[in-house]
Amino acid sequence: MGYQQADFLALLQLTDAPAAAVPLPGSPPAAPLSSQHIAGPDADRLLWERVTETSEAVQGLMGEATTAPTFDRLLTDVFNTFFKTAPTLREPAGIAPQVRGNRSWVQNLLNAESTALTRQMTQRDDLASALATLAAGREIWQAIQEAPPGNGIPHDGEPQPGDGDPNAGGPGSGSPPNAGGLSPEAMQAIAEQAAQAAAEGAAQAQAANGWGTADNPLSHAPLGERVDFALRLRDPRFQALARLIGRLKGIARTQQRAALRHTPEEIHRLTQGDDLSRVLPAELALLRHPGRRLDVARRLLEHQLIQYDLTPRPRTERGPLVVCIDASGSMSGDRINWAAAVGLALLDTARRQHRGFAACYFNGGVQETFDWPQGRVTPQEMLAFATVDASGGTDFTPPLDWALTQFDRQAYAHGDLVFITDGQAPVNPSVLQRWQTLRRRLGIRGFGILIQSATTAPLTDIVDRVWSVAGPDDAAAAALFAELVA
Repeated sequence: MGYQQADFLALLQLTDAPAAAVPLPGSPPAAPLSSQHIAGPDADRLLWERVTETSEAVQGLMGEATTAPTFDRLLTDVFNTFFKTAPTLREPAGIAPQVRGNRSWVQNLLNAESTALTRQMTQRDDLASALATLAAGREIWQAIQEAPPGNGIPHDGEPQPGDGDPNAGGPGSGSPPNAGGLSPEAMQAIAEQAAQAAAEGAAQAQAANGWGTADNPLSHAPLGERVDFALRLRDPRFQALARLIGRLKGIARTQQRAALRHTPEEIHRLTQGDDLSRVLPAELALLRHPGRRLDVARRLLEHQLIQYDLTPRPRTERGPLVVCIDASGSMSGDRINWAAAVGLALLDTARRQHRGFAACYFNGGVQETFDWPQGRVTPQEMLAFATVDASGGTDFTPPLDWALTQFDRQAYAHGDLVFITDGQAPVNPSVLQRWQTLRRRLGIRGFGILIQSATTAPLTDIVDRVWSVAGPDDAAAAALFAELVA
């Protein structure tokens, strides 16, 4: 056509046509409009989509909001508000018309005073951000339901933003759509309430961390499952258990770090260096020679003293860790909770030592069993392990027979058996004899924690060492952990 670009734009102005709507000849195609108000690549929505696919709680909220077609996109913006390091609003011209009604909600939430405080817990933390989004989303959805029509989130049957008026809230308008029946002050107040609820939601992630850490298989579970798991921990009993488990895991890891610092070493060869703790005695003796003192000092500075090169002595590979926990009626309350926390700390130790782990709860028989050969445990399995009920009497024969099967099945040497109980119970002589024979053949060690019992028999017939305590005792647990990592 021969028009220069400036002439073409001038012609559009004269004809009063919307310039942005008419592409120039040969110009690249316009960028597709986004359904998200928080700027970023489309991949940003994938993390939240994984939550919606696997979390029953999020699916429940989405099910309630089916009459609001753009509510799912709003939740994605809320998630990115909490998760992103520096969330910023996309230009209005880049937003798809059907979701422009979300902008007021996103903008008010982004500007809410409590959002900045909540983001200190949620930035780059997917679990905390997801829990914060769920809590904030519930507050916003409740406000949407209670608000008069035209609240910025169109319901089925309501006109979409811009319907009937192509210029209303459209590209280039520079302002978010009107929130209809809600005043700006009301929108700000709702956003502040949502941000405060989000802070409470994000705090639930800290409770979940007592059950798993960054290197625990819990962190590899689908994010939606972790969200539902954290929500279950709102029960006061689970919160107390999480603190107890976190404390005992910390004790176990402290003992393991101490053991690693004192790993036995052996002389590998002679080398040169400046480590006076490894320098040969003959080199140090030269310091007493007036003519050699300066030479020794020079070689020290130049890392040329003759010294031993030490290498860690390889540890004996450990077999499985098998734990038997008394779940009889007398163990109810703090005792069973503490024993379960010790069990999960032992699971953490087994994983770090690349050992198999199996556990059973017993009373008059074997009540519950757990077998995690590679330490691969789901959040639901951890919760099931920690919430076994205590009831019935006590008999040591069934758990010992079960433990025999575990060791014999895996046929690993140098395994460990841990018994936690508060009772005295008979043991079938033939089972005890089989156990003693297997122990000698495979080099299995046995440890026991006996809670508030007058005598250690017959537990001493099963294990090598018994810690007798008046009640749940972290010091006894620490001594047990130290033995297991030695």
